[in-house]
Amino acid sequence: MTSVTGIPISICILWAMVARRAGIQCHLTAKMPRHVIVVINENLFVDAFQGQVLDRAGVDRLCMSQGPSSLYLVRLMSLPS
Repeated sequence: MTSVTGIPISICILWAMVARRAGIQCHLTAKMPRHVIVVINENLFVDAFQGQVLDRAGVDRLCMSQGPSSLYLVRLMSLPS
């Protein structure tokens, strides 16, 4: 997974499966513009395709880079209880 090749959702699914196997509770969210990210908790996210760990501010920056209306979508993102 060192090269950035593959289908982003497949890479995120693989990352989430390995994380769950290691005991890390996580889920995928597709509420991102042109992105699928792994949600660990309300302030910890993984962009497995880009190989980045993001906090909420990092997700906000990622969304703003996709356009201002994209930030609104992430703010609506709800986490499972």
